[in-house]
Amino acid sequence: MLNNHIEGTAQIDRVMVVFFNKVIIKDAVILGTPGDTLARINKLAVSFSPIKLLRGDLHFDRINIRGGVFNYWVEGPQGMSNLFRIFRIPNTPSTSKEPMVFP
Repeated sequence: MLNNHIEGTAQIDRVMVVFFNKVIIKDAVILGTPGDTLARINKLAVSFSPIKLLRGDLHFDRINIRGGVFNYWVEGPQGMSNLFRIFRIPNTPSTSKEPMVFP
């Protein structure tokens, strides 16, 4: 599902839901073009409020990453980052105070 929204591939080995307020992802990788690894994560745990989620507000109480690597760099004369390219985020300065929305 995520692969349809990025310029690359996302692979997740295992997803676990703990009670109603925590998601644990094990062995995840986000790849761009060949040789472009944006992130490799051994374990990602995200805690959130289920009540806020039911109201349509995705607010993370805690994000815990255990083991892995995140590669961020700026490429080319336009100064676009690999993060913006992979997630198809426009490379234009924003004066908005609204939160960034991923496609």
